[in-house]
Amino acid sequence: MIPDTDFVLGSVHYVGGVDPYFKEFWDGKDFRKAIDCYLEQTLKCVRVHDDFNVLGHLTYVCKSVHNPLG
Repeated sequence: MIPDTDFVLGSVHYVGGVDPYFKEFWDGKDFRKAIDCYLEQTLKCVRVHDDFNVLGHLTYVCKSVHNPLG
């Protein structure tokens, strides 16, 4: 754990250097591909980092106005 913290929330806000909230992330992807990219990045982060208590924002990728199902 990170010293001097009570609780650490882990989250993923960038995939391939792009924030899924913005149109650039969604360009050329259907909903399934976008979700798969986001969850694959999340899994990579979870496998590398063990210094958080809870993984949050799993639906962050769905909150974009550019989400085709939005």
